[in-house]
Amino acid sequence: MRYRPEIDGLRAVAVVPVILFHAGLGLFAGGFVGVDIFFVISGYLITSIILADLARGQFSILTFYERRARRILPALFTVLICCLPFAWMWMLPSQLKDFGQGLVAVSVFASNILFYRQSGYFEPAAEENPLLHTWSLAVEEQYYVVFPILLVLLWPLKARRVGLIIMGLAAISLVLSDWASRVHPSGNFYLAPTRAWELLAGSLCAFAQSSYGQKTHEGLAILGTGLIGISIFAFDETTPFPSFYALLPVGGTALIILFAAQGTLVAKALSLRPVLGLGLISYSAYLWHQPLLAFARIKAIFEPHPWVIALLVLASFSLAYLSWRFVEAPFRKKPAPLLDRRGVFTVSALALSALIGLGLAIHVKDGLPSRSVALLQKPLIDPARARDRSYALLRDTGQEETRLRDFLAQGSGARVLILGDSHSKDIFNAFVLNQDAYPDAVFLRRDLYVGCKVAARAISEDGNIYQTCPREFAARAPDIFARATHVILTGRWHKMERPLDIVSAYLSGLADMGKAVSVFSNTVEYAPEAPKLLRKVARDSGFSGAQTFPSNVSGQLFYNSVDPQIAAFNDSLKALVTTYPEVSYIEKSGFICDSGLEYCESVTDRGDAIYYDYGHWTLPGARYLGRRMLEQGLQPRF
Repeated sequence: MRYRPEIDGLRAVAVVPVILFHAGLGLFAGGFVGVDIFFVISGYLITSIILADLARGQFSILTFYERRARRILPALFTVLICCLPFAWMWMLPSQLKDFGQGLVAVSVFASNILFYRQSGYFEPAAEENPLLHTWSLAVEEQYYVVFPILLVLLWPLKARRVGLIIMGLAAISLVLSDWASRVHPSGNFYLAPTRAWELLAGSLCAFAQSSYGQKTHEGLAILGTGLIGISIFAFDETTPFPSFYALLPVGGTALIILFAAQGTLVAKALSLRPVLGLGLISYSAYLWHQPLLAFARIKAIFEPHPWVIALLVLASFSLAYLSWRFVEAPFRKKPAPLLDRRGVFTVSALALSALIGLGLAIHVKDGLPSRSVALLQKPLIDPARARDRSYALLRDTGQEETRLRDFLAQGSGARVLILGDSHSKDIFNAFVLNQDAYPDAVFLRRDLYVGCKVAARAISEDGNIYQTCPREFAARAPDIFARATHVILTGRWHKMERPLDIVSAYLSGLADMGKAVSVFSNTVEYAPEAPKLLRKVARDSGFSGAQTFPSNVSGQLFYNSVDPQIAAFNDSLKALVTTYPEVSYIEKSGFICDSGLEYCESVTDRGDAIYYDYGHWTLPGARYLGRRMLEQGLQPRF
């Protein structure tokens, strides 16, 4: 295959936006499309090589995977090994446990599946995952397990027919991707079936050039550049992706590959020495940037200073050059690479096995909580375990069955049905953990969206579709709804779609059904998230876990970190609820914050964290705030 320097230059166009996006540079809000550019380039180059080998009758699966191993593994192993000491020194037990799981997933090229199951690509927690970016490597390797074999099987057919089959597969993957962007956005982002069309687009470029040769068209090459630029600067995390929107960067890359022959303006620009140099080290730069940024964020607790971020970006390229020069090149140079085929496969197998074993050990040992950094391992500092424990009362099957039986049993006590999203779990915990204050009440929690979730995706213009919500719930859980004497509505209202319509529908429907109703406001939310605020106070005060936590300091910091949007929405919610005189409204900030003292509750009287993220309550936090609600006389009357 003839070397095309403009393709290496195109790698620079791919990697720079990705790095600047992860660095938090708002101008590059769509920089994540750089990965899509990489996918198209990869599909084009690999398919071109396979087609050339097949045409000569020299294609070998072993040779193919040897090339992949030489290309991918040496730099990947180097970065993973360099991550280990920083993970040991700076990660909390839950973070290190996840890191261990990540090592295993990366080593078997399944990290895209792991991260799909853990969190979304655009969520705050993703910024502190040093292995997040390996999802794209996993997608590529999963693709290259299947594609070469498929191509070998199809090779006896005419090239035109093979191209049509690949085009059909790409179309199926694209349509699947657009559908999944609406119903399964996280899986759509991470998983190979909805990404395959991007690699297949590159493969189709290879087929086109194999059949018709390199074409030149200045206008189409410039158009391709413009499409990539639009996607980088106009897309953001709210763009459904990948979907038909991804046709812009994918199509733009394909146009450049097909029509930016040497001599065109685009090819000349991409072949400039600085651009070409960045392209040559792009793989290493991609590998290095995320660990550097993630570990800096873990160490700093808050977002590092912009100058620190800028230095880390420069460091990514510096380390990329070193690893390209001293790691990548020696394993790939011809005619005498550092290792022969047997050596490559042997060393790769040993290294992958070692990483899998190490990752499993870290995960099984719960993130090695005996390390010095884990000294502050209470929920105060390590929120992941607190999050899991906060669901303990709901996940206890025995307790839940007993509670449901008691709820449905005949009796004179209050039957309180709590409806909402994940924040309804906090209210449920607050009541159950203070059950002694409500001796005759039985509490049950259910999802607010049982009757609304599907409807919320197809809102009518007048909002009448929400009127079915309470009736739909009553139809799906008639025994529970009939027995409930009181209904509590709570949730992260301001993040729902048309939340006031949902509340209004429920209030109207519940009033018609003769239920006593209480509505809780949005919870108090913090930015940065509460665990980071506590970690900052602990670090700045020298807290070691042996003394009383300085809650006076953290309380003021929490007050100054309250998200101001919440209060504005709560005012609108309160105004709506007050139009229903029989409905009580409970303002959560009334028992969480004191505006006179400029103070918000941050830890319990026993020194446990109240929150495990931006606003969800830990079990100790729910018990404590439930008691505070009682002390303030703000609880609903049953």
